[in-house]
Amino acid sequence: MKNKKDIQKDSERVPEPEIGSGQTKENIGMEKSTFKVIFLCFAVLLVFLPFLTTFNEFLTRIVSNLKWYVAIENFVVPYEVKMVVTTLKTLGIEAKGSIDTIYLNRGNQEVFRAMIIWSCVGWESFILYIITLFVGLQGSYRISSKIECIVIGFLGTFLINILRISSVFVVGYFFGELPVLVYHNYIGTIMIIIWLLVFWWFSYTYILQPKEYKANSKLQKTSNK
Repeated sequence: MKNKKDIQKDSERVPEPEIGSGQTKENIGMEKSTFKVIFLCFAVLLVFLPFLTTFNEFLTRIVSNLKWYVAIENFVVPYEVKMVVTTLKTLGIEAKGSIDTIYLNRGNQEVFRAMIIWSCVGWESFILYIITLFVGLQGSYRISSKIECIVIGFLGTFLINILRISSVFVVGYFFGELPVLVYHNYIGTIMIIIWLLVFWWFSYTYILQPKEYKANSKLQKTSNK
């Protein structure tokens, strides 16, 4: 039989938090809202995809006239060209790059070439990524896990863009100019949406830690002393 002191200690004992515990209704609501925003962007992009291509060309002309693209072309484009060439060589494709152009050869014959300009670096994907950040990080999560989420998302979005550009050259290498044009205008955007879905699933499952989980862990350590 337990005496009153034992019963009181049992009542004051804090249960050990389980993995995934500490999720509040607010956090779960934010997770659902984030995926709703991504699916909404996906639906809008699919509906307006033909118009977005024309809009991108229009926006490219405006920015080109304002000379805002110079920094991107001088610093970002040459770096991405090197990374894409390295990726293509890893796949067994003979590739050479200049400052802004990549040449694909099969033996001594040039098969495909394309120029990477500032508008090809994937600025649309970073805009979508930032939009999802405003929604996805509004829950009650630890600041350190939010920073980790932002860094992983930024690096992942950058690498996805490298893979996207590389895949465009792979399609051009094997299938020619017409298929690569369709692939460049449509499939690349779908790749970004899929990446964002995977990223936020991974973030909510393994990266973002609720503040309540940290508080419960501290109480558990205190009660064990």
